[in-house]
Amino acid sequence: MYSGSILETSEEEWNKVINTILMSIFLVSKYAVPEMIKSGGGSIINAGSVLPLVAIANNAVYCTSKAVIYQLTRCMAIDLASHNIRVNCICLGQVSTPLYNSLMEKHPDLLQRDLNMIPLGRIAKPEEVASVVLYLASDESSYVTGTVLAVDGGWTAQ
Repeated sequence: MYSGSILETSEEEWNKVINTILMSIFLVSKYAVPEMIKSGGGSIINAGSVLPLVAIANNAVYCTSKAVIYQLTRCMAIDLASHNIRVNCICLGQVSTPLYNSLMEKHPDLLQRDLNMIPLGRIAKPEEVASVVLYLASDESSYVTGTVLAVDGGWTAQ
């Protein structure tokens, strides 16, 4: 993933990141929603990030692209409610994935930085994120739509 300040980011890099992140949500939704309508409704869960809420240096385009997901989620929730389709967004903090773990092995200083920002003092397990997704996908959250839910160990509570 590209990183850099607004001064260091070329238009080509900006467009690539924005298009990769936003077009994926747009295209999946555009083609899945008609099928969801045919089947009587459902739940869409967009994957966002905490970075628009707690921006960090040298991530202007990534933070911006993730912030747009929040508003897209809210707009979709309003537009699709009459079709019995709920749309929510999970805002992920740091999650122990192979990609994240590989990066932290190369940059242990970044791992300590991340741990210092998380009140729970640890990185999320994939299973913890899956539990939130399962809740939002289930009938247990049948009255939840247009919500942006932080799954971040308290990072954005500070």
